[in-house]
Amino acid sequence: MAGYAADANRTVAVYLASDARVPRDSVRNATVWSTRIFAGIGVRVEFRFSRPVRRGDRLSLELEASIEIEAPEERSFTEVASSHPFRPDGRIRLYYSRIQRLYQLQHTESQQFRDIVLAYVLTHEIAHVLQASDHHSTVGVMKKSWSRADFREIQTGNLQFEPRDIDLIRNGMERRWNTSRHANLLASVSTDRR
Repeated sequence: MAGYAADANRTVAVYLASDARVPRDSVRNATVWSTRIFAGIGVRVEFRFSRPVRRGDRLSLELEASIEIEAPEERSFTEVASSHPFRPDGRIRLYYSRIQRLYQLQHTESQQFRDIVLAYVLTHEIAHVLQASDHHSTVGVMKKSWSRADFREIQTGNLQFEPRDIDLIRNGMERRWNTSRHANLLASVSTDRR
């Protein structure tokens, strides 16, 4: 972790679509919380609500995410989200009705708590993609299943990434930027030869 300086020009752009039945305020609040969580580790994430535009911008990583009401039938009944960390676009999917059950199990009807849980699930899946890994930690944001104590930390916005996960995110982002930069260079060379 020491010596890492976030490049203010480097951005993770997350193109987020959501089912019309998902409350817009909840989506907006969750993206604000997720942006803050990533900012806390020096990672700049911007949520965009339009279709992705592939510009070949080597300083931007573009991921695609959606919030759906229900999970596909083939998904385990305990699964609240999925991502494809080895794909360039990440393909992140959150299942809103299942996330709602998560916060209801904590015996609270707080709108803010629901939105923060949504933010943490979104953050967890984005982190998988940035790490290019399906790794889970024993504590923190990247834990496979959160405990009651974890939910108390989530409620106050204090559940953190463990240091190893921060390193995995930064290293994964660097690999993605290098791959993108290399692909852009190859594309420009092939265009120049035409």
